Amino acid sequence: MAVYHLIGIGGSGMSGLARLLLEAGHQVQGSDRKASPRLDTLRQLGARIFVGHAGPNLDGAERVVVSTAIGPNNPELVEARRRGLPVEHRAAVLAQVLAGRRLVAVSGTHGKTTTTAMAAWVLQEAGLEPGFAVGAEVAQLGGSARLGRGPVVAEVDESDGSFLRFHPEVAVVTNVEADHLEHYGSFDRIVAAFRRFVSQVRPGGLVITCGDDPTARALAQEVPRAVTYGVERQGDLWAEEITLEAEGSRFLAVHREEGPLGLVTLGVPGRHNIANALAVIAVARFLELPFEAVARALATFRGAARRFETVAEVGGVRVIDDYAHHPTEIRATLAAARPPEGRLVVVFQPHRYTRTQRLADAFAQAFRAADLLFLTEIYAADEAPIPGVTGEGLARLIQAHHPGPVIFEAEREDLVERLLEVLQPGDWLLTLGAGDVHTVGRAVAERLAAQEAVQGDGGGVAAPHQTIGSRADR
Repeated sequence: MAVYHLIGIGGSGMSGLARLLLEAGHQVQGSDRKASPRLDTLRQLGARIFVGHAGPNLDGAERVVVSTAIGPNNPELVEARRRGLPVEHRAAVLAQVLAGRRLVAVSGTHGKTTTTAMAAWVLQEAGLEPGFAVGAEVAQLGGSARLGRGPVVAEVDESDGSFLRFHPEVAVVTNVEADHLEHYGSFDRIVAAFRRFVSQVRPGGLVITCGDDPTARALAQEVPRAVTYGVERQGDLWAEEITLEAEGSRFLAVHREEGPLGLVTLGVPGRHNIANALAVIAVARFLELPFEAVARALATFRGAARRFETVAEVGGVRVIDDYAHHPTEIRATLAAARPPEGRLVVVFQPHRYTRTQRLADAFAQAFRAADLLFLTEIYAADEAPIPGVTGEGLARLIQAHHPGPVIFEAEREDLVERLLEVLQPGDWLLTLGAGDVHTVGRAVAERLAAQEAVQGDGGGVAAPHQTIGSRADR
């Protein structure tokens, strides 16, 4: 068994890979920039953990693993090359770990994480002892990854082309949009990558694509065996009699040839999650699971971390966090957010300068369902700033198209204070973004809890200093 060193071991994908390697019997060590609960968990599982990146951390390592997020000047990567250690991409190692297993690979611009988690939960509840690799923590599954004994459901990443390392038995494509152009250069090249991905399905396997997405639907025409699904009545599997509620939905699953399959109740909200559930039903049908068992499992699925995750309910305010950072994802998430009484207060942290610049016009139209919108400065990830591309500039652009107030706050503490001033009982606070905006919601929840404790049985949020963005104003 090899000794693996994972640079950036605390990331969502890397921490999951570390768990799989440990379960497979390998020795695992790794580093990350700062301490986190994920690192604590990996340490408890037997991994050797370093906080901070430094060349000596590689002592004892035989193979080094990186993700696309690790830059070429990372001191451990530089040292690994100096020592002549083999350096492999995370996806390549994941593909090696899963070699020989029945693999369901979930791809797409949006919806991968929830669809993967939902499928893994259904397979687990059906008694298949699945393996899984999800791009977020899933409390019901006990984490983000497990080797398991049965079929494996894995989220595979198109952003850097690494999904092409997999040759699954089942390939799911939730949608295909023009994102990650910094890697591909053009939408045509994105489509070409997805064409190659679905062509790599093993003989006798199945391609499952969303018929509501024209590009994904077209992929189904290029393979020997495919199933299309969607919320709209087209393709092979769709939803009818849809009822949307604040906490979930109900619908009738219908098959083109077999007719109504049965009623499904979901505990995760939004039309997009109905589509995700239909994809999972298609996977389950391929694996010959009875519909009744699938429907029972779907009814008890509660989602993944940072996917419309309720962080807290305190002082009459519900704090929710979601990873949405693309205009399509944002529209879907806001459509699912239905406060029964109060306002929808949204905090959006733009992610990457290139995405903000390229999709600015789409962002301008994406927030119309928000009663009150706050924007932060752009989360750079690994990108250098682009002159003229700022969070404040995006806020001005959105305000020109938005019916409610749009407020830019560059400093986190100022943003938290402003939110505490405006939030009222009955409001939902929704933080959106792929960076660290989730810390804002948690900070607000902690402050609200402290206020409530001081007020004692009087309870409730302290009287706001100002009231803006009411639904009556809309």
